Amino acid sequence: MDTFYVTQTERSPLAVLFRGNLRKQDSEAVFAKVQERLQAQPGGLGERVQLLLMPDFTPPSMDDMDAGEDAQARPIFLAISTQAQPKQPTAFTYVFSLATLVASAFTAFAYALGTFALNTEFFAKVNDGDLSVASQALPVAAGILGLQLVHELAHRLAALASGKKNLLGPPVFIPSLQVGTFGTITPFTTFPRDRKQAFDVSVAGPALGAVVSLGALIGGLLLTGGATTDALAAFPVVPAALFHSSAIIGTITSIALPQAMLQALSTPVPLHPLAVIGFTGVIVNALNLMPVGRLDGGRLAAAGFGRRTAAVLGTLTLLLQAASAIFNNYSLQLFWGLVVIIFQRGQDLPALDEVSEVDEGRNTVLLVLLAFALFTLVPFPSL
Repeated sequence: MDTFYVTQTERSPLAVLFRGNLRKQDSEAVFAKVQERLQAQPGGLGERVQLLLMPDFTPPSMDDMDAGEDAQARPIFLAISTQAQPKQPTAFTYVFSLATLVASAFTAFAYALGTFALNTEFFAKVNDGDLSVASQALPVAAGILGLQLVHELAHRLAALASGKKNLLGPPVFIPSLQVGTFGTITPFTTFPRDRKQAFDVSVAGPALGAVVSLGALIGGLLLTGGATTDALAAFPVVPAALFHSSAIIGTITSIALPQAMLQALSTPVPLHPLAVIGFTGVIVNALNLMPVGRLDGGRLAAAGFGRRTAAVLGTLTLLLQAASAIFNNYSLQLFWGLVVIIFQRGQDLPALDEVSEVDEGRNTVLLVLLAFALFTLVPFPSL
């Protein structure tokens, strides 16, 4: 009674729903107290039942509206069996995860080879039958996969630090000939404790991945600017248009390698392998930060803004992405949009406590990362 006053109970064979009112403003403290009391119940009730605290999205009744109450603002407790868990990984799941990693290694190598396609010396040796030059692409492929493994490891370490080492299932890598790999599908295998935990685990991968990628990009551009003519001849070669495809990449290039931004869009520009790895990582992390469905960005938006706002934001994002792919002839956005719609569009598992909000610090981080994604995926403005 001193935590949650029940006004209505609804039962089904699978769950019991308790409507009511919080007796305290601090929903996090209420949830912790109710959980504590559940575990203290005799007969091992806490081992058989788990509670979810969720917003009540039921439209208000006429009586509620007459009383001036907003039913949507009131939380509900949902009691379900502890056996009600997401599908757990099997041996096949791990084998499939490994298979997708191998497939992504292949596409990363193919993508890395493609970055040398405009290198005249590389192309001449291939035409002469000297396939040993293909080894020049190995560092680029390894770097791209390495960045993705850093991204994935950050998720795992964050889950471990949050106290739920089994929160995440085996990752499914998404091969891509356009950027080597689109990243991974990383499922939750149990309910996050609260929105803060969901946020912290979801933010770790793209935040660290973006920082490392930006560092690699800046370092690679500086190394390109200081390279000798002989060294430049062995570098990957990309069209100058690449630097104009992203506002962030274009801005960084304008500072670290300004001569590249002055070239005609079709001009081939030699680029240090580290820079190629960096800009690829920047793009991939930005794509995964889009606030849609079960992407890292979608999970962050749901944790920071709530599920309803996140759903609206996700729909708007997909519409803008489709417009960008069609009107800007941006095939990368088109392919990524299809991947998201097919595999990542749906809503994710709720947290056990979906009512308690994240703090302002986390929301600030969310806004910074969304801005990073936006300015990475929009083109550098033409003067």
